[in-house]
Amino acid sequence: MLDLAPKPSDLEPIETASRDAIAALQLHRLKWIARRGNSSEVINGARTALPPAPGLADKELYDRLGLLIAETLAYDGDTDEASTLFASACASDHRSTPPYLIELYRVAAVICAKTNRAASERFLSAALHLLTSAGLLGLKVEIDRTAERLGV
Repeated sequence: MLDLAPKPSDLEPIETASRDAIAALQLHRLKWIARRGNSSEVINGARTALPPAPGLADKELYDRLGLLIAETLAYDGDTDEASTLFASACASDHRSTPPYLIELYRVAAVICAKTNRAASERFLSAALHLLTSAGLLGLKVEIDRTAERLGV
């Protein structure tokens, strides 16, 4: 019988990527779209990714998709739904890594920025302190972008 299966060397990396790798790429793409202000595309894209996401090996990645939706909703003024999604991400049972904790602080700053500017500034300050302590200076760009967008 003739074997018509492609050789692994003939495939593109994305064709052999794990589900987690594809979801991480999608999260990166959605964050890029969010920076350009297309909130409806971000929310729709992240919500489309969320239903199958609980099957991901990387539970933190699933929660980061939820945080992206929460952040986008907060920027759009829907802080109630953003707060609900944020609380869900905070209650997750996975072990939180420093980058994830930094993301939690950053999104918390966005959610409370309109109602409590001082708390927003404290959340961003805590995120900066944590990333500096952890040596994750590459993430500083995200914190700086958020501070600029919030005017804090």
